[in-house]
Amino acid sequence: MEQLLIKDTMSQYTASVIKRYYRKKENIKDKILKTKDYDLFSFIKGNMKINRSKVERFKKTMANKRILPPIFINDKHDIIDGQHRFTAIREMKLPLNYIIIDE
Repeated sequence: MEQLLIKDTMSQYTASVIKRYYRKKENIKDKILKTKDYDLFSFIKGNMKINRSKVERFKKTMANKRILPPIFINDKHDIIDGQHRFTAIREMKLPLNYIIIDE
């Protein structure tokens, strides 16, 4: 059940990054940072628009005490992957888990 939930909340990009860390034998948990300072982050221009039904689904998932995968950002704190998760977490005022990716 938990594995299905994680797959449901994870984009293909997120899954590929996690696989990359796994192949390098790096522990991705060591790379996860946490904050409640949502103003640090920004959306990339031209990214897809926020889908409210996705945001509400993520909020429901978190209300059931489930943890979403971290968002991925670049060194400028632009959200590369996870804008719907970010929006849901910000609206619920929960700590945000994120990973800085050097692409």
